[in-house]
Amino acid sequence: MSEDRHHIFNQAASVWRDGTLFFGYDINSWRRFVAVGVVFSFAGALVITAFDPSSTTHLPFWKAVILWSLQLAVAVILMTLVVIASVLMGVPSRWASVPAAIALPFLLTPISLIVDRSIGGEDGTDPALVGYFSQYIEELINITPASLAFAALLFTFVSRAGRLSQALRVQLSQMRKPEPSLRDALPEVPHRIGNDLIRLEAQDHYVLVVTTEGTATLSQSLADCMDRVKGFSGTQSHRSHWVRYRHVQRLAKSGSAYRAILSNNESVPVSRRRYRHVRKHL
Repeated sequence: MSEDRHHIFNQAASVWRDGTLFFGYDINSWRRFVAVGVVFSFAGALVITAFDPSSTTHLPFWKAVILWSLQLAVAVILMTLVVIASVLMGVPSRWASVPAAIALPFLLTPISLIVDRSIGGEDGTDPALVGYFSQYIEELINITPASLAFAALLFTFVSRAGRLSQALRVQLSQMRKPEPSLRDALPEVPHRIGNDLIRLEAQDHYVLVVTTEGTATLSQSLADCMDRVKGFSGTQSHRSHWVRYRHVQRLAKSGSAYRAILSNNESVPVSRRRYRHVRKHL
C-alpha cells in the first residue's frame, strides 16, 4: 500500500511540475494546445465579463462573453505566432513569451482600428481627416493597458508554445540536415537489422545496437559508438544509454528519475540531469 501511495504522489508531483493540472493532461502537441486555448479563452472571457468592464457593460452578458472570447483567442494566436518566430530565430524557449507580450499591443492595434472603422468609430471621427499614423499611435495608447493585461493573463499558457516551437525547430533542423546511413556510421552492424537506429546500450564491454528490425552486439565502448553516431539526432539519456529523438514517444516518471518510452515499446532510463535536455526535443 505504501508503494502505491508513493507512486500516486510521484505522479501528482509530476503533473504539478509540468503544469498539466492547469492546462489539461499531456498538452505537448499543437492539437491539444489549440483545444486548451479555446477552453482557456472562453473561461477567461467568463471571468472578465463577470467583472462587468465598462467597455462591454452595455452589452448582454452572452454577447460580452463572445466578444471577450474572441479578443482572448486573437491575443493567444498573435502571442503564439511571435513565440514560434522567436524560437525559430534562436530565442530560448523559456524567454520567447517576453517578446510576445511586448509585441501584443502593437499587433492588436491594427485589428482594433479595423473593428472601430467597421462600426463607424466611437467618436464619429472621419478616418480620412486624420493621418493613419496618428490614428495608430492614438489607438496604441488606448489599448496598451488592456493588451498588457491580456499578455499577463496569457503569459504562462502561451509559454507552453515555446516547448512545442523548440520541438518544431529541431524537426526543421533535422529535415535540413539528413542523417547518415547506419552502416556508414557503424559498418560492423549486420544488414539484417536494417538502417533505422533506435538506441544504444552499454553492456559490460559491449554495446547493444537496437533498430526497428532487430538488435546486434558490438565489441566497442558506448563512448566510441556515440562518437561515431554524432550524425544522428539523439542524446545520451543515461550513463549507459543513448536514444534517437525521433523514436522517443514520451517521458514517464520513474521514482526520482524518468524513463523514455520508445516507439518499439521499450523504455530506457533518463537521468534527472538529462531530463530537460531530452524533453525539449520531444
